[in-house]
Amino acid sequence: MPELDRGAKHEWRNLRIQAAVLLAYCLVTAVLSPMSHTAAAAASCSITFGMHETSAPWDPNMATIRELDRQINRHSAIVHWYAQWGDVGSGAFAANQPWMLNVVRHYTSVGVTGATPLITWEPWGPAPYTASNNTFPLQAIAAGNFDSYIDSWAIGLKAYQDPVMLDVFHEMDGSWYPWGYGVNGNTAADLIAAYRHVHDRFALAGATNVQFVWNVNFWNFSGVDQRDFYPGDAYVDWMAVDAYNWGAAGGSSWESLAQALSDVNVYDRLASLNADKPMMLAEWASAEPTSGDPPGVTKGQWIIDAARSLAIQFPRVKAVVWFNRTGTPFALDSSSDSIAGAQTAFGGC
Repeated sequence: MPELDRGAKHEWRNLRIQAAVLLAYCLVTAVLSPMSHTAAAAASCSITFGMHETSAPWDPNMATIRELDRQINRHSAIVHWYAQWGDVGSGAFAANQPWMLNVVRHYTSVGVTGATPLITWEPWGPAPYTASNNTFPLQAIAAGNFDSYIDSWAIGLKAYQDPVMLDVFHEMDGSWYPWGYGVNGNTAADLIAAYRHVHDRFALAGATNVQFVWNVNFWNFSGVDQRDFYPGDAYVDWMAVDAYNWGAAGGSSWESLAQALSDVNVYDRLASLNADKPMMLAEWASAEPTSGDPPGVTKGQWIIDAARSLAIQFPRVKAVVWFNRTGTPFALDSSSDSIAGAQTAFGGC
């Protein structure tokens, strides 16, 4: 802080004015500086951090995700995995979900115990997992054709008692899943009806510990305003976006998280639906830069900048779940730079 006392020739009134101006300058600089680590730190501790890690919780030791938590010095308070309705392993609740939920309940890293499950529950399968393999049509789901299956999950998750986030029909504004808009003749009304029906079955079972996640894609491939798929406040606990920086290697351009959430106004659209529903990034990640990306960009700085933008531009986002697909450019430990950026942005809380 510069010395403010410039001698007796300055009046006390002038000193107060100078101090006020200097304070205002410091505050504005802290907010606007693109390299502000203060903003990143604010995001790191006010936002719940979680992860999808390929082996978790299938590995009951949770070894890989625990090591990642150690490296960035942040406990994954949300553990995310996928379950397909038609898969006899992940889809049948009694087969694996109870012990996996228990693993997450007792998950410990960096001195913290306990995590909330986030299950992306996908109505497709068995193989082939293609958009045209429409084993569970939206219209049939809404008509009650699969109620016994839905009820098995509702009863099972109710028995778990602790909070569970359930993400069903995610990225419905894309074309890569059987429930996607325009795929297999699906309409926005079909999606809403199926979503509401699934929610109603859980309500009927008394599974009040289940928090329903309504999840769109940042890219919005369908070109339809994502709000057209919204089933209503009574059916949604969390509004979610999946957002990625694919970079040149993914056939796209290097894009900050702020750009991704603003390109088709997905954040503003979701925020306009209501005043208080929390948002999350249910999947988010960045690739490593390649020769086709702008000179000087790094994944580590991308993560730091993302934390800053979450703190300043996107205050409704209350949770972020990194998509750590092991062995891919999206993995959090794809480079030492990436780990360092994550530690700076989210570690040490």
